Amino acid sequence: MSQPNIWNRINNRETIDDLPKIYKFMKRTCLNWNDCLHLAREKFDKYFANKVIEFFNIIQNFIEYLGQGFIK
Repeated sequence: MSQPNIWNRINNRETIDDLPKIYKFMKRTCLNWNDCLHLAREKFDKYFANKVIEFFNIIQNFIEYLGQGFIK
């Protein structure tokens, strides 16, 4: 969604479904380098690291499940 498009929609009093996401993003401004690094780490953990850990746990559980079937 482009910036002019958002302003047009606001001026026309249209509903913007993504407004809470935009607000959340805009209030997390970096005031210094450490703030930027902290925010980047949070985003990395949220969108990458935690998903990889979850994936490995699923694979491990699946391998254990398969191993139980072959041991009987």
